Amino acid sequence: MVAYHSILRRGSRAALNSLAAAQTGFGKPCSYSSVPNVMVGCRRFLSSLFYCFIVLSARGKKFVSKRSLIISSPPLFLAATDAAVAVAVAVAALSLNDFDDDDGDDSFTRAQISTRIILTFSLPNNKIKQTAAVIRETGPSSVMKIEKDYPTPKLNPGSVLIKNKFSGINFIDTYHRSGLYKRDLPFIGGQEGGGFVAATSPEAEAQGVKVGDRVAYSSVFQTYAEYTAVPAHKVVTVPEEIPLDVAVSCGVQGMTAHYLTHSAHAQLIKPGEWMLIHGTGSGTCQWAAQMAKLKGYKVIGTCSKSKVDIAKGTGVDELIVYDEAPGTSYEDYSSVDLVPKVMEITNGQGVKCVIDGIGLATWETSIEVLATKGIFVSFGNASGAVPAFPPLKLINKSAFLTRPKLNDYTQTREELMWRANDIFGWIKSGELKVAVDRCFPLDQAKEGHDYLEAGKSRGKVLYEIN
Repeated sequence: MVAYHSILRRGSRAALNSLAAAQTGFGKPCSYSSVPNVMVGCRRFLSSLFYCFIVLSARGKKFVSKRSLIISSPPLFLAATDAAVAVAVAVAALSLNDFDDDDGDDSFTRAQISTRIILTFSLPNNKIKQTAAVIRETGPSSVMKIEKDYPTPKLNPGSVLIKNKFSGINFIDTYHRSGLYKRDLPFIGGQEGGGFVAATSPEAEAQGVKVGDRVAYSSVFQTYAEYTAVPAHKVVTVPEEIPLDVAVSCGVQGMTAHYLTHSAHAQLIKPGEWMLIHGTGSGTCQWAAQMAKLKGYKVIGTCSKSKVDIAKGTGVDELIVYDEAPGTSYEDYSSVDLVPKVMEITNGQGVKCVIDGIGLATWETSIEVLATKGIFVSFGNASGAVPAFPPLKLINKSAFLTRPKLNDYTQTREELMWRANDIFGWIKSGELKVAVDRCFPLDQAKEGHDYLEAGKSRGKVLYEIN
């Protein structure tokens, strides 16, 4: 309830500013404090009328207090009044240029004003339904169904409500859907997205998150939907120079590539030493190869024949190319003897770090190509999960093994923003190239998973949510 009034106050502020700007020179700076709070006054007046109507028609029946009645259950005609005011204000806002509010915390554009107004007056609550891709039983992609009447999430303390525009599709989503990684049923798929802030809690506002902000987020479940409730500390404001689909692509894959190349190897590799990265022609490892080069490592990449152009574009020093498995875009890992090729490239020393998201098909060769005191970073299961194996397999090279996950490398707001700022900075400078491969409409949720699992992706795969 506090969230609703917080949104109303902020939306009213933007609305009144836009009206005042229209009245004082179409875009000239104006003072919010000089504008009568017409909307709030109208709401109070109409609320009082409604309350009087209820009391008069009650004929002595006991009702809840005025405060709980009016605030917790805004009547339909008040909502209609809000909508009418919103339309009028939006029309006025469309004629505006940039203008500032009196406390200097924003410089609004026409698009931002319209966005804030629309979001303010179209907020869902948990009684209103939304469209979402829902898994009620685990299994193949066909178990994921589009439901038009799924409840919208509640806004919890410290959280914001995001109106999603895009949601990322990642291999981990297929692990949840298939049951490889256990989840409570039913659930909405996905764990990254981006769009506009539709509602804020007071705690989120205190952290500087505002209604209408253009944001991206990751490591939050239930993103294949119109709305997602997101802890404010996981929200990253997207710079205007970066398209929203690119920013969403920076979530799971970008953040994962950053921690793999900067943190997970525990500094057992130094600039100038060799790193092997499997699958540099698609997904996360496109990012990882570029970031590894930015860190100063020498990089050996692998890819299938159909993705050579992409892998070369990452700037790897050496590229090992596999044939494709029949009927797929996946590498046939039996088509090339990887170990002697890596040893030849590294003058018999091996690599100080292997980044391996392939899993079952590559884990043994990943260990074999390590240099003494090298580290095997196993982060994915694209070809199947790595089986349990005895630690004695690591003894020949005194090797290290880690099986990391993203959540543990974005535990604090400071760590999250370090990674996000690095990534956004590299994108803006042109040092990091992000490829959005395909964008499926949400009602093609099954097709999106099929495309990813078939190994067809040549970059980030997204859902677009209207």
